[in-house]
Amino acid sequence: LAIRYESPWKSLRSDYELDLGGFVIIASDRGNERDSFIVKRFSGPDMASKLRMLQRIRHVNFLSVLQRFSFEDSYYAVFDHMSISLAHIVTSPPYLRICELAAILFQILEAVSYLEKQKLEHGSLNCSNILLSPQGIIKITYQETCRDITSSQPHLADVKAIGYIAMELMQKYYKEDGAIGLEDFSRYPSDSDAVDFLAATTSATSAGELLRHRLLRNDVQKEQLKWLVGIA
Repeated sequence: LAIRYESPWKSLRSDYELDLGGFVIIASDRGNERDSFIVKRFSGPDMASKLRMLQRIRHVNFLSVLQRFSFEDSYYAVFDHMSISLAHIVTSPPYLRICELAAILFQILEAVSYLEKQKLEHGSLNCSNILLSPQGIIKITYQETCRDITSSQPHLADVKAIGYIAMELMQKYYKEDGAIGLEDFSRYPSDSDAVDFLAATTSATSAGELLRHRLLRNDVQKEQLKWLVGIA
């Protein structure tokens, strides 16, 4: 993807800022105002490493870079506009059905498994920086902060984060003691696959291991998530 050595604001208009686990600019195309984008600005001593990481990560469940700009000692990356995060799903009234929970977790695990194969770790996964497209596709953001890991290190940060994400999706809050687990089993019985998966996140050593869990063995369909975007 070629870098354009000009101000992004020649072709884009900055409309407002949005908190997606960190503030980003929501911009529209000056030639077609119906097209909106997420714009991130990078500067400082770690800019080069972040740019390399953006270039390195290529997976359907990570937000893709559409355009790149270099202007006045800063770098701008332009992404598809998605305004609904899992944090919005958590704060919306409906509770997820097990099939919907599985469809979300499967896509997150596919992305983390990809990172594992690339010897990378995201390190800061949470419900705020995981987006949901109108088509039901999970898109993880802030991949520029991913870090290299050695083969001798377990990928525990991302695996543990998936446990917290699953817990928040299931009961809409964290436990006060910081432990992974449910306090109310009325929606997800203690002997259900969802609760067993949640427990498995406390001992699993990789996303690949969690992908083999029986919760995800059924026909997982991302299309089941489309309606959630409308109510979040």
